[in-house]
Amino acid sequence: MNDLSPTVLLAEHAYRQIKKLILSGEMGADTVIREAELARQIGVSRTPVREALNRLHAEKLLELSPSGGYLVVQFTAEDLEEIYALRAALEGLAANLAARKMNRIAAAVLQDQLDAMEAAVKSRDDAKLVELNSKFHSAIAGTSGNKLLQTMLVSIQDIFERYRMPAIADEARRFASYMEHREIVEALIERDSDLAEQRIKRHVQKALEMRRRAQAQEKAKDAKPRRASAKR
Repeated sequence: MNDLSPTVLLAEHAYRQIKKLILSGEMGADTVIREAELARQIGVSRTPVREALNRLHAEKLLELSPSGGYLVVQFTAEDLEEIYALRAALEGLAANLAARKMNRIAAAVLQDQLDAMEAAVKSRDDAKLVELNSKFHSAIAGTSGNKLLQTMLVSIQDIFERYRMPAIADEARRFASYMEHREIVEALIERDSDLAEQRIKRHVQKALEMRRRAQAQEKAKDAKPRRASAKR
C-alpha cells in the first residue's frame, strides 16, 4: 500500500518528467522554463511543477533566469575540468575497493552488463547503452561497499547523464567506450585493484577529452553567426 499523498506523487511525477527533459537535452540552454508551460506539457497543475522546479534548482540542474523562470545550468570548460577530476578520483577509489571485494556474483553481474552493452553497440541502441553505462558504474560503486562514496557519486551522476548521449552517438567513441568497460571488468575480476583504478581513471579521462572536443565544436558553431553579422 502506498502511503504517499496525491500531491507528493504528482510532484514526484513532475520532477522525473522535467529531469528527463533536462538530461536528454530536450531542454536547451536558451530555453526559458516556466511553470505554466510545463504544467500544460506534463498534464498537472502548477503546484507540483513548482515543487519539482525548486527541487531541481536545489540540485544545481536549474538556475534562475533574469527574465523570470529557470534555465538549464550550463557548465564552463573550467567547471567540467573540476567535475571530471572529482569523478576520476571517486570512480578510481570505487574500482580499487571493488576489485578487493570482487566475488562470483558481482563478476557475473558485470559480465551480464558487458554482454548487454555489446548487443546495444552492435544494434546502435544508444538509449539502451546510456542506461547500461549508468548501471555499470553504479554496480562498481555498489561493490565497493563504501556507502558515502556511493552517495557522492550519485550526487554528481546527473551531470554526466547530460553528456552521455552525445558521446555515445559518436560511433568511434561508442565502441571505444565499450572496450574500456571490458578492460575495467577484466582488472576487477583479476582483483587487481591498482589496474582497475588506473583503467577507470583512463576511461573518465577519455570521456573528458570527448567533452572538450564537443565544447570546442559548439564554440566554433556559435562563433560563425557572429562573424557573419560582423561582415554585414
